[in-house]
Formats: sequence, C-alpha cells, structure tokens
Amino acid sequence: MNHSSLLLRSSLKAIVTAVDKSKQLLDQDETNLDSDAIHSVKSVLYAAIEQTRTGVERLATLQRMLRELLVIITSNVELKTYEREVGRQIIQEIVEHCVGLNEKL
Repeated sequence: MNHSSLLLRSSLKAIVTAVDKSKQLLDQDETNLDSDAIHSVKSVLYAAIEQTRTGVERLATLQRMLRELLVIITSNVELKTYEREVGRQIIQEIVEHCVGLNEKL
C-alpha cells in the first residue's frame, strides 16, 4: 500500500469516527446531553479536521516537488549539470518526505 492510500485511509478513519460520534450526540435526547459529551465530540471533530488538513498539506507538498522534477526533466533534452543536481536534490527531498510520512502513519 502506498503512502497516499495510507494517508487517505487514516484521514477517512478520523472522519468516520467524527461523524459517528457527532451522530450519536445529535441522536441523544436533549435531556441527556451534558457539556462533557459535547466537549468530547468537539475534540474528535477538531482532531479529524487537523488530520485531513495535515494529510492534504503533505500530499500538496509531494505534488509540488513532483511538478518541479517534471519541469526539470521535460525542460531540456540535454540536462545541464546544475539541472541534474537540482533534480537529484528534489528526488532526495521526495524520498525524505515519504519516509517522514511513513513514520507518522
């Protein structure tokens, strides 16, 4: 399974949990609601929001790096030494970013 699908699965799990908890809270009788239950659901919702935001940002960063690499690769038939070095740097950043994603998942 690749990093994107793991990230998506993690985000979806957080969303499902938040929706389930919210539904349970909303389905409760008004007389049974207390501030602790509301606070608990708010915390789960905040966590889901953060999880999805973080996932989107990480994927956007990877997408940006891949686009930069694409520009370098497609810009010239004969890549200059500088362009090759920049390309190698981007590849290293992508690898490090993916390793960081894997550790956080």
